[in-house]
Amino acid sequence: DPEGNGLPGTVTGLTGTFPSPSTITLSSFFRSVRDHEITHVLALQSALGNAALARSAFKFSFPASVYQSALGFMQTAQALEDTGVTAYLGQVGNLDSTSILSTAGSIAGVEAEHAAAVRMALGLAVTPNDANFDAPATTTQVLAIAGGFITQKPVLPFPK
Repeated sequence: DPEGNGLPGTVTGLTGTFPSPSTITLSSFFRSVRDHEITHVLALQSALGNAALARSAFKFSFPASVYQSALGFMQTAQALEDTGVTAYLGQVGNLDSTSILSTAGSIAGVEAEHAAAVRMALGLAVTPNDANFDAPATTTQVLAIAGGFITQKPVLPFPK
């Protein structure tokens, strides 16, 4: 839901299920992830208060091909969820408010769960490279992966 309006979308072929014993469908899972992401934005805006950026400061765009096959959609989701986990980890040192740190830490855990579930659905190792620890990502590294989907972003001195 790149426009943040909470409307359900469709992805051609996204009809399978997670491996047994799970009974959740992929489309239900991704709708749940969408709802989580909307809630995460609202929680971060609340924790940041006046320092929060307006949702309208960002615009996102995904190529139509992302929505034309389940595999393409899940591969994009996997890249973005993996990146989200390492992005949160990369910003820990920049957080000086326990409220913001608590909110971000809680979100990072859910992002890791999203990433693991997407990886499992794709038949991949639950963690990237089957690693014991995630490596923090810098803003530059995050934008190298996710930046192509951001068509408008605020001009700020983001931490490296």
